Amino acid sequence: METTRAGPPARRLLAAWALSRLVLLALLCTGEQIVLGDLAYFEDSLATLGARGLEVTLVEYPLPAVLVLAVPWLLAQALGLIDPGLVESYVVLVVGAAVATDAVFTWLLSRSESRNRGFALGAWVAALPLLGALAYARFDILPGVLAAVALLLLGRQPRVAAGVAAVAAGVKLWPALLLPAMAASRRTRADVVAGAAVVGTVLAVGSWMAGGWDRLVSPLTWQLERGLQVESVAATPLMLAWALEPHAWTVSYSQFHAFEIAGPGAGVALAASTALGVAGLAVVATLWLRLWRQEAGGSPEAVAWTCLAAVTVLVVSSKVLSPQYLLWLLPMAAAALVVVRSEEAARRLRHWTVVLLAAAACTHLVFPLFYAGVMHPLEWSPAVVLVLALRNVLVIWLLGVAVREAWRAGAAARSREPIPERVAQ
Repeated sequence: METTRAGPPARRLLAAWALSRLVLLALLCTGEQIVLGDLAYFEDSLATLGARGLEVTLVEYPLPAVLVLAVPWLLAQALGLIDPGLVESYVVLVVGAAVATDAVFTWLLSRSESRNRGFALGAWVAALPLLGALAYARFDILPGVLAAVALLLLGRQPRVAAGVAAVAAGVKLWPALLLPAMAASRRTRADVVAGAAVVGTVLAVGSWMAGGWDRLVSPLTWQLERGLQVESVAATPLMLAWALEPHAWTVSYSQFHAFEIAGPGAGVALAASTALGVAGLAVVATLWLRLWRQEAGGSPEAVAWTCLAAVTVLVVSSKVLSPQYLLWLLPMAAAALVVVRSEEAARRLRHWTVVLLAAAACTHLVFPLFYAGVMHPLEWSPAVVLVLALRNVLVIWLLGVAVREAWRAGAAARSREPIPERVAQ
């Protein structure tokens, strides 16, 4: 067993982290400034918050997320750094918070006692540069890291872990999919349920009191009303057809701040996305039920794979697959590598993580590097759409493997004696 001190390999990886993040910041300041558009939108929305109210501000996000985004704005305002029409100070503070989140998670991985620490840390060091500067220009890094930290804490502090997952869900909703698997163990189920219930209730009631019922559910209604985003899995056949015959389909920027495709087959693709989501949720519910019925509540491997499967179902079935959605999986994959015990499970998870990193690299190529070929029919549009299709094939593969491994891990746990739980080292 490795010690918790960062030995030479870990020190080299930490040095690689520092160098890679400097490169990432350089990209953010030069060739990939386009990814800062969301931060300008946040700044503009927060600047009019006082006049418009919470009820109509950033309605696509839960209110706790608005609070997270408002903290750097309020800090910049308190320091006198906000000038009308300028967002530089706000951008610096938001990016600084993203770097700090990344640094804390990297440090946590480096302190792990797991035999897979080196690979987990290396995968995380590589993940953000492969995804590109967007990683620091979207606040999805926060719920992604919080979900990963919840996995790390589950074995030692289940109540705290559940609270962390509930905070993550309050910011971006999807981490709620982790909670059923986290509550699988009968020994710690009460702690997990209590931690999630207390934090979730506080966030829900606080959001309702601050913005009312409509604002509480507005992130869900926003998603339900959206069209077929060009990067989603369901849109892939249409995008391939558009790349060859662009006049038959329309790619346009919608009121939902995304490029969507419309034309022949779009309604069928939307229906297929919904059906896939329902079927995927049924599969995940079956995995949850298997864990809950086990005497020991499932092994760390089963819990980790089930969490990965649940989130990947959402990524694949959604009618939107924005580039930052990879930040939902990348931190969790690193955390899962730390918590698994079985060498066979670790080997399979390493392979899964490598494919996830490849999907991140493809995502980076599509956005922002060659996104013009997705927005407009250009001579090289077929090439970039093929890269997009490859990315989507990879995430489908990730889903299939995650479900298979979650099922296998659950079956293995049923066939052996219960072992003391210690999901986090």
